[in-house]
Amino acid sequence: SIVRVTEGKMDLASLVNTVRLEQAMMGGLAIGVSMAALHKLFGKKADAAGGRIQRLAVEVQRKSFHIIGGCIVCGTYHWGLKWGWLSPAYHATPAPDVSSTAMDGGSAFVSLCFVSWTLEASRILIPAVNEWYHSSFKGLIREKERKKAAGIAYFLPGSMVAMLAGPPNIANLGVLYLSLGDAAASMGTAVGTIPVGSSERKVEGSVGCFAVCCALGAWCGLPAKIAT
Repeated sequence: SIVRVTEGKMDLASLVNTVRLEQAMMGGLAIGVSMAALHKLFGKKADAAGGRIQRLAVEVQRKSFHIIGGCIVCGTYHWGLKWGWLSPAYHATPAPDVSSTAMDGGSAFVSLCFVSWTLEASRILIPAVNEWYHSSFKGLIREKERKKAAGIAYFLPGSMVAMLAGPPNIANLGVLYLSLGDAAASMGTAVGTIPVGSSERKVEGSVGCFAVCCALGAWCGLPAKIAT
């Protein structure tokens, strides 16, 4: 891609290679599906093994859906823009020609967030719904989320903020960072041994997240000094 310089400032959006970003989205989706399949095949054996193997299996199952969801979110935004169904949520620069029937990307994801928050509120406030939710999605929900909002209630607004704050390619790369990097962090923490201060997090998870995000940025065309 061509790097644009405006008023002496580098345009980061032009550094992201769109084709490679699309490949990263599809690759991430394939990784998420593969992780879900691996847990389906070996999850029971991992539970029986206990210890780190069990903890890793739990995170593989949970983060497989996290990755799939993240790739669906940024894929919907990217191809929605590409095919003219959506218009950019970021309005700081002139938008490309879009169909008069295209829905504003920001409004679309605000609506999605509202639906998510409504469902989460129903789950938390209505015991029967909460029990059904936990029995239906057993293994995907942390025990500490039984009486408070699950991760998706924060993930969608975070994705929306990224879309509002920057050009589409940068926003989508940020969502991929969150999806794949967070998965690496959780799995690294599950098997790690070196604590980060007094928290439950592990150095191995932080290193894994950093490595995955650097590799993803480099693959999508960011120079090393920016990718890191």
